[in-house]
Amino acid sequence: MTANNGLDSRVCTESEVCYTPIGKSPVYIDTIKLEIPQRIIKSPSRYDLKVPGLRFEGFGRYNKTSEVWRLSAKLLGSRYKELINSGNINHVIGLINNTGALYVDPSRFIDEVMVLSVDITKDIYCEDIGAYLYALSTCPLAKGYRLDPYCKGSIRESVLISKSGKNRRSITFYDKHKELTQAKHRELRRIINVDDFKRILRAEFRFQRFAELREAFGKSSKFQGVSFKDVIYPKNNPYVLQLKNAIDERIYTNHELLENMSLMDTLKGIRTTSGKSEYWYYYNLYKHFKYDLHQFKAFLKSTSKSYYRDMAKFNRYFPKIYAITQQSSIDIINRILLELTNDGSYVKP
Repeated sequence: MTANNGLDSRVCTESEVCYTPIGKSPVYIDTIKLEIPQRIIKSPSRYDLKVPGLRFEGFGRYNKTSEVWRLSAKLLGSRYKELINSGNINHVIGLINNTGALYVDPSRFIDEVMVLSVDITKDIYCEDIGAYLYALSTCPLAKGYRLDPYCKGSIRESVLISKSGKNRRSITFYDKHKELTQAKHRELRRIINVDDFKRILRAEFRFQRFAELREAFGKSSKFQGVSFKDVIYPKNNPYVLQLKNAIDERIYTNHELLENMSLMDTLKGIRTTSGKSEYWYYYNLYKHFKYDLHQFKAFLKSTSKSYYRDMAKFNRYFPKIYAITQQSSIDIINRILLELTNDGSYVKP
């Protein structure tokens, strides 16, 4: 096969059998760690060859009967935004074979390659990423989960939801456009249009252990491995399954739970006006910062001269303001769940 520039959609030579996609799949892969059996590797691998998006990481669990490779969507080059999915898998296999580092049998890759870990993602378009991150950062979680918002200065940049214990799965939401401006993506920015990612909230679901993979991709037995085919054609929607597991189910039915939650511990005071306009001042100030408590807190610290007096006034109005903003948060969470299911029905292998 001849090398291409990342735009050629052809994968197999005339003498090879291309894998035929089964149907539409909702899964988009950013990074995946693969165990590839030697029996489907058709020529000696070049372990020392540096290829963006493809890296050799060692040999498999049983001597040298398999090789471990890390594959990322960066291999797609200018088509990076597509991520790795069922619609371009033939193209991805062709790119692997064109690198000169690894050459596999395209007709056996999907069924026989096993998955050791994977990051699946979904890009959600939204006008106000800050409001979405706020909604996620104030969402009540199920038992065993923790939430860690990351802020740079007073700006909320991401929200990490993780589960403690042996199965340390995680879900991260972040501004993809802002993330791509970091120095580590300098090479990638040369071949993609970064503006394509404006107003994109990326949801990234990470599975690093076999138990997590089996649960997410529909394997009932602990003795079963997860193949590449299982990942791109899951029996369930792994996005919705993981997010619903993390969110306290009472958020959908019990608004009292939200009313009893308090954000007062993170508020240090407020600058107020007098008279009948006080309530709307508090509400509009909170809204002005897009319900972002970190920005709100920074403003309060720099402007409030009498913390205790301002807090006493704010306390009178806070339950009503909070109820309004929390309903907005619930609506946003539901919109996120809807976006995670908007790829249509699944076609099982």
